[in-house]
Amino acid sequence: GRKDRLWRNLSRMQSRFGKKEFSFFPQSFILPQDAKLLRKAWESSSRQKWIVKPVSESQWAGDYGL
Repeated sequence: GRKDRLWRNLSRMQSRFGKKEFSFFPQSFILPQDAKLLRKAWESSSRQKWIVKPVSESQWAGDYGL
């Protein structure tokens, strides 16, 4: 259930084995530390779809300044 840990592990695998081998997952952001990166990506893409999920199975809590 921890999507942040899944993304970190996939990111490590991508760094270790290359982006070509691990290109099957979308660009991801972990909030709140990646809020500025997310905002930049959000503003530069006009028609892109976004999926927002809480870190674990908990309900959404907090304001990330988006």
